[in-house]
Amino acid sequence: MINNLLNEDSQAMLLISSSLGITHNEKEKIKAYTLTEWNKLATKLLSSELKSPKGFFHTSPDEWKSSLRMTDDEVERLKVLLNNGAQLAFELDNLGSSGIWITTRAESNYPTLLKERLKQKCPVFLYCAGNSSLFKTKGVGIVGSRDIDQRGLDFTKMLSARCTFDGYSIVSGGAKGVDSVAQDIALQNDGTVISIVSDSMASKIRMKENRESIMKNKLLMVSLAHPNMTFKVYNAMERNKYIYALSQFAVAVSSDYNKGGTWAGATEDLKNNWVPLFVRKEVGIPKGNSKLLEIGAFSLEKDEVLNRNVSIEDWLSKDRSNIHDANKEKQLTLKNIIDQAKNIEQDDSKKTIIHQILTHIRYLNLI
Repeated sequence: MINNLLNEDSQAMLLISSSLGITHNEKEKIKAYTLTEWNKLATKLLSSELKSPKGFFHTSPDEWKSSLRMTDDEVERLKVLLNNGAQLAFELDNLGSSGIWITTRAESNYPTLLKERLKQKCPVFLYCAGNSSLFKTKGVGIVGSRDIDQRGLDFTKMLSARCTFDGYSIVSGGAKGVDSVAQDIALQNDGTVISIVSDSMASKIRMKENRESIMKNKLLMVSLAHPNMTFKVYNAMERNKYIYALSQFAVAVSSDYNKGGTWAGATEDLKNNWVPLFVRKEVGIPKGNSKLLEIGAFSLEKDEVLNRNVSIEDWLSKDRSNIHDANKEKQLTLKNIIDQAKNIEQDDSKKTIIHQILTHIRYLNLI
């Protein structure tokens, strides 16, 4: 047994798909399985005599080869990876001593929302620090640019406070700007936060305010990257989908147009329809906000956030007929648009019809 907090399936999964068991001398010779490689192997396992990852511990390499239809090179790679149990145990103990634990797809505390929404794109394992029960709370993803104006800052504070008071956990990327402001306001108001960090998790949990929030069971930090890994752009971009997948809905406070993490994450959510996306709407909003509203996001205004007579559930249940549905929009032809336009009043009809047609075409991104 490598670690009595992890079942045998998880142990095998970590040995195969993480670098934790690979020693420094082996790093140039052997590579852990990628997510794509793991998914292919997992599919084979389900229909084989091994049944699940722990089957590797109870069968021989010859059985792997025949049951999983593997080449000699594939078998040898697995032998090396699965033989690193001692190194994995050492790494898990080191992480545990600093308050970091790991969950895998095979554990009961792995967030079910990731499996349901991302399916095979969900990570094989996660590094975590804090109370795993926060995965089961209803969350709102609050995202936005690092550089934010005063209006956006004020909106973020009001939104985070409102959601916190209504019992929602704030799901954040922990980055400077909108993310960190939303997180801080929630914690200051005795709320709960799931913070998905892209780098340096080990150093972040040593920060006094984070450590205290973790000890109070108010903060759950999650990372896909090794806790000691420094900032990498691809990790920062990759985490976007997990913010959305762990939320009931999301709000983009401030977004650049066609660039940056906020835009990439928001458009990915609209494309995949993971959760309802709201976007701040008021005078002077960034171009990215306006464009997100054009392609299907809901608008959210300051008055709605401040109106305590309207619940967050009311926001979510409002008429969703304008939500962008890519499949339906593709079926909306120019003829449909013209037919709709012809139903308007006849006064100045040509000008109005032309305007409506152009508006719809721009909405559909046809020009």
